[in-house]
Amino acid sequence: FALEDVVLRPREEEGMRFWWIDWQQGETQGGTGQDHRPDGKMNPTVWTAKARVTDSLRRCRTGGGCSDLRGVTLSRWGGLGQHRYQHGFSGDVAGLTWANLAYQAYFSATASNVNFGFWSHDLVGPGSDPEMYVRWLQLGSLSGIMRMHDRGLSAGGCMPWPDSDSACSTVEPWDVPRAFYEAAASALRSRASMLPYIY
Repeated sequence: FALEDVVLRPREEEGMRFWWIDWQQGETQGGTGQDHRPDGKMNPTVWTAKARVTDSLRRCRTGGGCSDLRGVTLSRWGGLGQHRYQHGFSGDVAGLTWANLAYQAYFSATASNVNFGFWSHDLVGPGSDPEMYVRWLQLGSLSGIMRMHDRGLSAGGCMPWPDSDSACSTVEPWDVPRAFYEAAASALRSRASMLPYIY
C-alpha cells in the first residue's frame, strides 16, 4: 500500500476528492498476472477501483487515521461488480460514427441494468460533423455524469480521429455553427436544470 500511503494520501490531504482510473480493460495484456488465473480472465480496473474506494477503511483499521470522506472513483467499465465503485464511463470509441453514438445509448441502459447508474461517455465530436457533436452532447446531458473529453487537445494543436486526418475534434460547445450552438446550449441548460435531482 505504499502507493496509497506515500503518493496518494498527501494529494487527498491537499483536497483531492476522487480518483480517475483510466486503465484499459486489458484482460490479456499488461503483464498484471491475470494470465495465470484458471479462467484466463481478470480485469484490473475493478481491483484498482476497489483499492481506491476502500483505502480510507484500510487506513482506519490499521491505525492510519479515520475519515468520514467517501472514496470515489471514475473508471472505465471493469465488468460486472464494477458498479460497486460508483462512477464509470464507456471508454474510447473506435471512431465518431452514428452507429457508435447509437451504441452508447444501449451501453448506458446496459450499465443501468447492472446498477451502474452514474455512467458517462467521452463527449467529443468530429470537426466535420457539428450535428453529431451536438447529438453526443445531448446524450451526455441525460447521462448520470456529463463530461467533455478532449483527446489531448488541451496540450495544443489538433488531434484528428484515426478515420479522418482532415478534421479536428470538437470539444467546446461554443465551437460550432450558430444553429448547432443553440441546440448545444439548450442541452446544457437542460442538464443544469436537472442537477438538483441528479446530485
